[in-house]
Amino acid sequence: MTRSSAHRTPPGPAFIPRLRHVLANDTGFAARLRREAGTPLSQSRTLVSWYRFIEHASPDLQRRGRIEVAFVVATLYAHDRRAYRRSPDDTAERTSDAAEIVADRSSMGTEGNPRMRSVNFGATLGSLVQTASVAESPLARRLATLLDSSLYPDGTGSLPWRLRQSLALVRAKQTESRGVVDWARLLDDLLHWNHPDRSVQRNWARSFYHFAPASLAADSGPTPIASF
Repeated sequence: MTRSSAHRTPPGPAFIPRLRHVLANDTGFAARLRREAGTPLSQSRTLVSWYRFIEHASPDLQRRGRIEVAFVVATLYAHDRRAYRRSPDDTAERTSDAAEIVADRSSMGTEGNPRMRSVNFGATLGSLVQTASVAESPLARRLATLLDSSLYPDGTGSLPWRLRQSLALVRAKQTESRGVVDWARLLDDLLHWNHPDRSVQRNWARSFYHFAPASLAADSGPTPIASF
């Protein structure tokens, strides 16, 4: 990544609201995206509809390796019906609440980095930990599997399927204050998944432990869930 691209505005915050609006008003398109979960864009039956949508929603995602990742996220998002059936104000309020939690608990070196002032998926999983030891939680093992998953430029690899399983678990356990998924951040993180410094994976691991309930984290001590 070049220095100029490092400071480029992430596409997620603009892309997800547009996707939410379309899915809320076009149930047929939403249903087609749900059926395409796990299918590479090149094999999708919604190929024409997707290119038409992305052209209007986010032209900067049209490049190869980005449009495919955006498609992966869109098919996963389509399964989270509560996210796009809520009013925009309510959804924005939940995202704002989640961001405030990050601000309150973020002495994690995030200054000057807008991607780190939102909620990554490691934090989402960490907020759902219920065991006495965070490091020994089944969610910690699930996260470790995610962090070792592959995502190729065409949208294939083990990560999309494993994310789909993890997101189904999150939907089953989430409350208004726990298990909140920041879809814009998820898209931006997946676009950087293969960066050589593995910063996305390291941030997910750090946030998982950081956002586990304080009483559980205190019992667990500083044991990391993964090493990078």
